[in-house]
Amino acid sequence: MKISCSVVQDLLPLYVERMTSEESNLLIEDHLTDCNKCRNILNSLKTNIIKSKPDAEASVPLKFIQKNIKNRQTKAVVFASLIVFLAMFVIFSYLTKPDYISYNDSGITISKIESQEVYANFSENVTSYSTIKYNTSDNLVVMEIKAWTSVWDKLLNKSTPSVLISTPDSKVDRVYYCDYSTKDDNMIVVYGIDPNTNGGITSLPRIVLGYYFMIALIASIIVGVVWFLLRKNHKAGNICKYLFFVPTSYLISHMLLTTSFISFSATRDFVMNLIASIAIYGISILGISLFKQYKLDRTK
Repeated sequence: MKISCSVVQDLLPLYVERMTSEESNLLIEDHLTDCNKCRNILNSLKTNIIKSKPDAEASVPLKFIQKNIKNRQTKAVVFASLIVFLAMFVIFSYLTKPDYISYNDSGITISKIESQEVYANFSENVTSYSTIKYNTSDNLVVMEIKAWTSVWDKLLNKSTPSVLISTPDSKVDRVYYCDYSTKDDNMIVVYGIDPNTNGGITSLPRIVLGYYFMIALIASIIVGVVWFLLRKNHKAGNICKYLFFVPTSYLISHMLLTTSFISFSATRDFVMNLIASIAIYGISILGISLFKQYKLDRTK
């Protein structure tokens, strides 16, 4: 069985002091026959011990042992912290997930005040909104309004917003309300002239999350196969391991946070998946490292 340089270097101080088992000695000596780097470290350890003063002879391996213990503790703390962060982030993601309000439930009304400012007012069902403004090919200024609520907004008792639509200095000719509760004709004109008297406009959800998922799935399969084929090559296997968990972490985060491949808030969902995948990647790599160390300790 091949063992990595990092594991051998952790054991070398104990090996010099003849504190390792026969089985460990065989593994270390087998590794040293092909690894110049570890042999140099071994020779350096032996030289340091010979040159050390009598009262410092035990301090050299002890420092290595203390460093190894500290390294394990740091990994364990980071591993536990990432698990806690991921759990809290998943909860936060569900709490803040937009629950889009239909046109009928939004209670949207348009009001104009004496200063010629135009506002869109909502019912108490709405707690958040976003707007997009753009110019059409016939030089009209159009605004789209999305309105939603969330568990997080309700917990914070957020008030119903009032949206400034148009001012004398920045006029808007037409305003659409995005009603994502319907599949067809979900762009409803709430201000200005409706240009589609014979039919409405439909805003389709984005399917980009499905593309990202498929790319990550294909990458996981390819790297996983390469990893399996190169599993006996320690260096190449390690590289494949680190690469494999990049797309795999995104797949896991998608399944944790996203219930569909289509979304009306794709940017928000992708960013959430990306943040969660970073935490999952750290948990995976540290978890493997800690598990290997645990198995090594059990063999002593």
